[in-house]
Amino acid sequence: MSSQGAQPAVQAEPEQAAPVRAGVVGLGYWGPNLARNLAAIPGCELAWLCDPRAGAAAGPSRSFPGARVTGDVEDLLGDPSLDAVVLATPVPTHADLAIATNTKAGSTPDRVTQSPGQHRMT
Repeated sequence: MSSQGAQPAVQAEPEQAAPVRAGVVGLGYWGPNLARNLAAIPGCELAWLCDPRAGAAAGPSRSFPGARVTGDVEDLLGDPSLDAVVLATPVPTHADLAIATNTKAGSTPDRVTQSPGQHRMT
């Protein structure tokens, strides 16, 4: 049998994993930088920007038009498709926000919360 009539094997496209959906809470000094870095990671989708201060999200939301914007962290916590939450809020708020992020009823058990420092909790 001649190889001239043989057809090349069809290779399936590799399955692409769903992107990791992340949100940033706190859009002061660090938040926009963290949002920019998350948005630049292949396979990561910047899904949410959150800051309760009036007007704080105005600049970052223009830079990331695909991200939803809110002033209430509960909006992020209520999104079952969110995989990660990055806290860029003032240090005294990290513990309460991290606990709320990971214990919210109905939140996904594999949600990751990142805070830029370690703090003693008593």
